[in-house]
Amino acid sequence: MLAFAFLTGHASALPFQVTIQPINVCDDSGLNCGNPTEETFFAETRKIWAQADVDVTFLEFNQFNSSAFLNIDGTTQSLIDLRQAAGNGRNADSKVLNIWFLDNIAGGSLAGLAFINSNGIAIADEVFALNRIDTIAHEIGHNLGLTHESANGDDFNLMQEGGDRNIPTSILDIAPDGLGFDQISLNQVNQVRTSVFLTTQADALPEPSGMAILIIGLAATLTLSPRGRVRTVIVRR
Repeated sequence: MLAFAFLTGHASALPFQVTIQPINVCDDSGLNCGNPTEETFFAETRKIWAQADVDVTFLEFNQFNSSAFLNIDGTTQSLIDLRQAAGNGRNADSKVLNIWFLDNIAGGSLAGLAFINSNGIAIADEVFALNRIDTIAHEIGHNLGLTHESANGDDFNLMQEGGDRNIPTSILDIAPDGLGFDQISLNQVNQVRTSVFLTTQADALPEPSGMAILIIGLAATLTLSPRGRVRTVIVRR
């Protein structure tokens, strides 16, 4: 099983929180797994969502041994089946968002798959191979109720479709720094605040792992980055 280093005792200064259960999908033997590494982009995800005063906290990885789910076809039903599979590693708390890291989705043509306003995300190895550092944050946005349409065609917005969104190449490109990519609009912030998956300091979940990057405000420039070829697809339910 892949080993990860975590910093415990994390206490966020941000007023809102969302907690993530990462799950590494492996084959039946537990040897051949999806390949999240130290480049799993947790810090980038936190920086993006700090714009909305939301702290994203990651629990330690669970493991799901099932060759049948190392590759899924990218349909709504494939994500439903993954979410309902016995022993799938999901967190017992219904407010914790579950992210499964697996080999590929739809034969490698999709980077991520997520329910809108419902719990469940699948992330393909394609994300790490192509350095798509904002895909996890984008898919979390879907679980929190945001659609692609909420980006209003803005290529600097986090929720713009993956084929059109300006993709940062480092954490320094993410708003409010550098090129100001992956912005979250005020309307999107207000919508996310209604999500049942958001908690506050008063009802925060215990023992999250990692360290928040606290960034406040929004900024943007008109410099465009190269566009990635992988489109992130959402599942409506």
